[in-house]
Amino acid sequence: MTHIGSGFINLFGLKSPTPEQQGQDGVEPLVGIMMKNCPEWLMILWGNICYSFATVPVYETFSQKAARYILNITELTVLNTKLEFLKQITETITCTGDEDKKERNENEPLTLKTKHLKNIVLCNTDLPYKKGTFDIDYEQIPETGKLKDVRKYYKILLDLGIEIVSLKKVEEAGKNKPLPHVPPVPETLYMICFTSGTTGNPKGALLTHKNFTVNSCSATNDLIPPFFKITNNDCHISYLPLSHTLEQIVCFVITYLGARIGFYSGSVMNIVDDIAVLQPSIFITVPRLLTRVYAAIKSTIEKGSMFSRSMFDFAYQRKLKLLKSGYCHNQTIWDKLIFSKIQNKFGGNLRVTIVGSAPLDEEIITFLRVTLGCFVLEGYGATETCAVSTLSLWGDYLYPYGSHVGVPLSCNELRLDPISESEFVPNDHTDCEYGEICIRGRTVMKGYYKNLNETKKTIDENGWFHTGDIGKILPNKTVQIIGRKKFIFKLAQGEYVSPEHIENIYCMSTLVSQCCVVGHTYASCLVGIIVPEFEEIRKKLKKKSLNELNDLINEDE
Repeated sequence: MTHIGSGFINLFGLKSPTPEQQGQDGVEPLVGIMMKNCPEWLMILWGNICYSFATVPVYETFSQKAARYILNITELTVLNTKLEFLKQITETITCTGDEDKKERNENEPLTLKTKHLKNIVLCNTDLPYKKGTFDIDYEQIPETGKLKDVRKYYKILLDLGIEIVSLKKVEEAGKNKPLPHVPPVPETLYMICFTSGTTGNPKGALLTHKNFTVNSCSATNDLIPPFFKITNNDCHISYLPLSHTLEQIVCFVITYLGARIGFYSGSVMNIVDDIAVLQPSIFITVPRLLTRVYAAIKSTIEKGSMFSRSMFDFAYQRKLKLLKSGYCHNQTIWDKLIFSKIQNKFGGNLRVTIVGSAPLDEEIITFLRVTLGCFVLEGYGATETCAVSTLSLWGDYLYPYGSHVGVPLSCNELRLDPISESEFVPNDHTDCEYGEICIRGRTVMKGYYKNLNETKKTIDENGWFHTGDIGKILPNKTVQIIGRKKFIFKLAQGEYVSPEHIENIYCMSTLVSQCCVVGHTYASCLVGIIVPEFEEIRKKLKKKSLNELNDLINEDE
């Protein structure tokens, strides 16, 4: 980390803030990262921390317009990436991608549309170098697979005046002239984390070292009970984007506790194979993946014989009874006889799964706790609050009031603000409270980067961050997520609908790949758009001997 941070200073002239400047706005040098999860991502991040640089992730799935906006507004001069993204970067900074074709004159010469980007650091571990140096010999880069035409884009960047160096060269420059660390203070800027910008320009959340340190410590103290020891035998598979705050918090905690981090191969489609190799004991994931896992397991069970289905149901009910008694483990006879095949698909060592980013149906959570024999916890948060704001408690396996995302972390306060014209109000049958979820505490961001208006809209004068999510506080004081405030709408008969909740229920079916529910204030019903799982439908139709319908599907394709 010392060599990387020192190399940035020696090669690119970055300057750490002085002790007098620490904590002031806009004094930290900004270093960009645009690549998928890998060891180099964390090495650069931690190198930045050592010298009080602020990190700016540029998520590789951002639109080129959004990425260009981030590069320009932050005035980034250094971007760390890999060869596979050179084409995307070239098209972004020259406006030559598919998104910009309509607006660009074909006869216009290539020019930079980003004013400040001057240096690209390639972090590939297998780069060809000129003899005796760490200077890249780009003409020797193999152009296969994802690297098709990569030399062309490399040459375009050089011609535009962009300097391209290897991470090895940066480390060499730091090793030859190591510099003393410049540790940050709590208010020093740690990261500018941009939203996706689907409804406009991305908004950059200003997150400080205090935000991340407090959240990491609270997550460690609140999440991990004394009986759950994490050691260097434990392994976390890093596949959720490091560009997002949740994965960074997890990696901080895992590193602090001395456990291991394994990185996925780069494609979510191969995540099952990666899990089989890494055999993780800690798995942080999102509802969509677990929903697909649930659907796949249910589909496999349905294909089995009547005897195997009966055995599964019998074993499931026995373990469910144990779960309701407060026992969640994989040491029963039913695990060895019935559920071991499912558990081995996840490497056979899984101890805890944490899910966030969207609500997960209680049926799926219970099913996974039984079949995987591990703790499945659900959390809630936002980029603006450093990812984790609430978390379900260990041992809370019953849902008398429906699924929930637990209680606030010890570093946060949580309240519900009333929402106008909503049916989400207490009635005669419940003492639940409904409203917009608001969070206050030391994990809340300083504001949005160069966007005072949006900051004032989101954080009120008392320091409460308004999430835009509708929730309710259940009688046992846990928090349940209803949906996004702006996504809840009223039908003609006055009924309010959360389409996201309905979509999640439909996606639990093995026959549904994707679902979108839409409605209108002047209509009395909803419209659902379904993308089917055609392979599953074919199997169902063949099983029912409805071959004429199966032929019809084949003709449509």
